[in-house]
Amino acid sequence: MTDDPAWRYRSPALAGGGMAHLRVWDASQDRPPGSRLVIVTDVGQGASIANSVEDIYTVLTAAYGPLVVLEHGMPDGAGEPVEYLDQVVIADGAPRWRRVWPAPDVGHERWMREHGHALLAAYAGRTGGGDGADD
Repeated sequence: MTDDPAWRYRSPALAGGGMAHLRVWDASQDRPPGSRLVIVTDVGQGASIANSVEDIYTVLTAAYGPLVVLEHGMPDGAGEPVEYLDQVVIADGAPRWRRVWPAPDVGHERWMREHGHALLAAYAGRTGGGDGADD
């Protein structure tokens, strides 16, 4: 729907505003009609997305209706060592970020290495070979 590499936004931060790469997709296939997926990429000009996210979210919701906002950031040498995607959620007027990518390691990989074989063997025995025919 939108691909604007020089999208400008206002901000209550000292810089007063900033610039980002804005991409908006229609996500109605998987969600209610009119739903949108938005990715806002920090390009390092002006106020950061993190310091402006409430205003950005308000403007985007007014323009596009129901949406999911992902903040896309690049390694910055200060606090972010890797490229990332965070879902931005505004709850009770306060922003919260939920890491989407890279997925944080919460122990699942280690658990699967240690216990996954037993789970998969039990599943294969229950379904008659793991082909999913009995599911």
